[in-house]
Amino acid sequence: MGKRTSGWRQEWFRALAVKRLRSSTHIGKLCLELGVSRSTLRKWRSQIESRLESEPVEAQLRGQTLEKENLRLKQALAEKVLEVDF
Repeated sequence: MGKRTSGWRQEWFRALAVKRLRSSTHIGKLCLELGVSRSTLRKWRSQIESRLESEPVEAQLRGQTLEKENLRLKQALAEKVLEVDF
């Protein structure tokens, strides 16, 4: 197993930290809780935002289509469950 540097974090942790940053009211407390510096959190945010901006439009549209299909299937399932209950 390779040696990791002290500042290394997995991608899921970075994404979670940036998500919490967007909803956080006190960035200093969040940094203390996560154990990272403000500059590191800012760097992660810019990396993730630039990656999202560089995604192809087709991938974004595909994601939206899948979300709509998922919603439609959930509604159909709910209707069938109600029919079975009667």
